[in-house]
Amino acid sequence: MNIGNWGGRGNAVGAALVMIPVFQIYDPTALGGYSGASGPVASVANPVAQLNLENAGRIASSILINGYGELTIMPGLKYKLNIGYTNNNGTNSDYLKRNVVGAFFAHSTNDLSLSKDQNLLLSIENTLNYNKTFGKNSLQVLAGYTYQKINYTYLSAARTNLPDGIINIDAGAGISTTGGNSAESTLLSALGRVIYSYDNKYLMTASFRRDGSSRFSSSNRYGNFPSIALGWNIAHEKFFEPLTKVVSILKLRTSYGVLGNQEIGDYQYSAAVASNINYVTGTTQQKWFGSIQTTLVSPNIKWENTQTTDVGIDAGFLNNKLTITADYFNKITSDVLLNVPIPGSAGSISNPVVNAGKLSNNGVELGFNFSDHIGKLDFNLFGTLSSVKNKVLELGTGSQQIFGGQPTIQGGFTTITQAGGPITGFYLVKELGIFNSQEEISAYQKDGKLIQPNASPGDIKFQDTNGDGQINNNDAVYLGSPFPDYEYGFGFNASMFNIDVNVFLQGTQGNKIYNGLRQDLEGMSQDNNYSVATLNAWTPQNHSNIPRAVINDPNFNDRISSRFLEDGSYMRMKTVQIGYTFNDFFKKELKITSLRAYLSGDNLFTITKYSGANPDLGRSGSIFDRGVDWGLVAYPLAKTISVGIQLTL
Repeated sequence: MNIGNWGGRGNAVGAALVMIPVFQIYDPTALGGYSGASGPVASVANPVAQLNLENAGRIASSILINGYGELTIMPGLKYKLNIGYTNNNGTNSDYLKRNVVGAFFAHSTNDLSLSKDQNLLLSIENTLNYNKTFGKNSLQVLAGYTYQKINYTYLSAARTNLPDGIINIDAGAGISTTGGNSAESTLLSALGRVIYSYDNKYLMTASFRRDGSSRFSSSNRYGNFPSIALGWNIAHEKFFEPLTKVVSILKLRTSYGVLGNQEIGDYQYSAAVASNINYVTGTTQQKWFGSIQTTLVSPNIKWENTQTTDVGIDAGFLNNKLTITADYFNKITSDVLLNVPIPGSAGSISNPVVNAGKLSNNGVELGFNFSDHIGKLDFNLFGTLSSVKNKVLELGTGSQQIFGGQPTIQGGFTTITQAGGPITGFYLVKELGIFNSQEEISAYQKDGKLIQPNASPGDIKFQDTNGDGQINNNDAVYLGSPFPDYEYGFGFNASMFNIDVNVFLQGTQGNKIYNGLRQDLEGMSQDNNYSVATLNAWTPQNHSNIPRAVINDPNFNDRISSRFLEDGSYMRMKTVQIGYTFNDFFKKELKITSLRAYLSGDNLFTITKYSGANPDLGRSGSIFDRGVDWGLVAYPLAKTISVGIQLTL
């Protein structure tokens, strides 16, 4: 909830990076006991004050119940009923102490905000299953009807001016506010599936489902989603028998299917209207009661559809010691559901959901597994590799462009999504190096006019892409994608005697990250703390790649540009675990079934050229912010060392 207003610099981690260190942390004479920034500097909060003057927390509880019943109607035919119930409850609290922190932050009262939320999920599945084998034929038929309902409720209360040391809503003597809302959604599905195989050589699976979602209006509520998959077990053919000692598995498969997406939140097709909007008119100042629409919506939104075609092969060698899978897929997503940014002048408090366009994703997925033993050493090697390329085929917005990826509090955008290009591609003004002399500045001209007339030696030279003789956003060029060329993961498991070892690594290659934190810390145009990299700023005696230090920079060296775009590739030691299983003597003496002790480490190290805290990121919220590191709101990834015992009685 965070009722405290600590400025636009994010959480305490972000504030600690940009807070000027010469200011004192504590001030016993100040209300609340903390010092802070003052004078002609940026309004950055004291991060220690943030952590101690405001106390926000959440307590969550969950109830999960599942049950089923099965009835045999006749040989091979069964009816099954599955019922699931989930109840998630949360209580949030936020208490802010009265304070004066430096010259920019002050709060005269103790304030408390409380809220409760509840999510109820009820699911009911009714299915009929028929299984029949006749000769070399095997047939499985399923028909079903499912129901899912979600209820969400939210209540909140807040009060200002609480006495010191008493944290209770009723103790407050100031302004009292309450709020609450609820939402409900329902998903109905009728489905069917047929699985047929002949002699375990020729395989077919066909399915069809019709889904209805309350998240769409009555005219667009239902969607139809068919699929079919075919397989051929070549290794089971007689002509293949001479090769089975080497190739134990060989299976070809292909599939086509359509999936629907309705994950957009509730009531997105219906406009929100705020009531109790009162106003007065006339010389008599008569009061009128009114309402106003607060959001723009698209009432005709419908299911997003993804059509996927896949061709794959499964192979096993050396009596299945080595297994390999390979797939090529092509996905076409139409009627894409997106929150499309609109200007605030449109009168909406949120970006509307629309069916914005058509996307293509195609790529390959590879996997392998090798298991064997050498003497008493048993081991298993495994790995996956995937490569996906995406492209926007159509974009159904009026501007044909969607801007995103705002990296800093200064504004601006780093990504553009448009037809013919990738999703959220980085389009940036390109940096060409540093002007080391006035002669270099004078030589960079168009039709006798300086392209960067406000530049001085030590400023950055930017590319005039469109050749109009000036530098602005029209000079932005495509410089990469936040999506990697490929992702991978690999590891191994090994055991000998009573010791076992498990290792897993993961990583990406070829993705770009826009480092917005560097833009804040190396821009040198804001009056806040800077990165140590700026100690190497350009001077006439030091021709470095860091521009000169200058306040109110007329050349805009800190503009959104390729200067802050970095290679986001990385390889991370994700998990390492070493375990020891105690022998039968200990188990017998302690009268237990099994006993294992282990030492585990997570995120032990990361190999990367990226200078930020964590290259494995994806800014929460819109896909249009993918690959933008606004480090002032992101916490660094934690390294974890744990010791444990697994005991079975």
